[in-house]
Amino acid sequence: MNKGFNNKKDNAAKLRFWGLMAVAAVLLCVTVFMVKGRSSDLFEVSFLDVGNGDSAMLKTPKGDLILIDGGEAPNYKNAVVPAMAEHWRFKADKAIVTHFHSDHAGGIQELVRAGLSRELYMPDVEENEDEDAIKDDLVSNAVKNNIHYEYLSRNDKIEPKDKNLKIDVLFPDSGVFANEEKNVNNDSLVLRVQYFDTVFMFTGDLESDAEQVLVNSGNLDSDVLKVGHHGSDTSTSEQFLNAVSPKIAVISVGAKNKYGHPRPEVIKRLKNAGVKILRTDRNGKIVIYTAEGGIQKISMDRMAAKQELTDGNT
Repeated sequence: MNKGFNNKKDNAAKLRFWGLMAVAAVLLCVTVFMVKGRSSDLFEVSFLDVGNGDSAMLKTPKGDLILIDGGEAPNYKNAVVPAMAEHWRFKADKAIVTHFHSDHAGGIQELVRAGLSRELYMPDVEENEDEDAIKDDLVSNAVKNNIHYEYLSRNDKIEPKDKNLKIDVLFPDSGVFANEEKNVNNDSLVLRVQYFDTVFMFTGDLESDAEQVLVNSGNLDSDVLKVGHHGSDTSTSEQFLNAVSPKIAVISVGAKNKYGHPRPEVIKRLKNAGVKILRTDRNGKIVIYTAEGGIQKISMDRMAAKQELTDGNT
């Protein structure tokens, strides 16, 4: 009798245990769903760790996936592809090349060669022989893979599906700035990316003389500045920094690169301006999440950081 009674108690205890486990599993699934739901309602700007190069990925709640530069070609599979795959995406809606240096354009070349973008955007400029080779490669592979391509200059716009996202082109402007030295850095596309009231400024490798043209051109106020030219002292002048007045500065830079980027003078200017500094060489992939109410959170994935495969251009 006692043995049967104990079995009934054991069975009841087991039922309660598995019942509680089932409830816990349901709650866990609901929690995961809610967290994912919240994340899917956020605009994500990811600054990818591509060594001493540039690559950023924009992901909107409406499903837009936009790449701004892609680092050197060897880092495409190491950084760009995994970042897209995290969103179960293997094709970009839009790929943007800020200028025709391999540490910005190389990864986009790989993307376009594979036919993995619907659209391609590039600066409307004339380049020298080396940069022309990169541009020609991009265009020929875009044609081969039926990728729509366009050249952009000041006052042009890029139209995403998500109407809450606005992408305005601030530079280049051949009518105002004559790049007589054929400095490719000063042909960089400068993009003002705005989601609701939060503004990101992408400057490519723009240098201080071209920055001054922007300073004179109007309102540059931004919440987040992608620091120009990997923190080189040729960029991020005090006048430009004052005009942009960012809260956060992101420096895309390779660990122990041979150029000494970011330069101490630039770090000092940013600190004196009270700007929060984030760096891909120290923080890995940096993701800034925004919504209608502004920046919601920032995540950093140091484990994603890769050793620099190449020094790139400067």
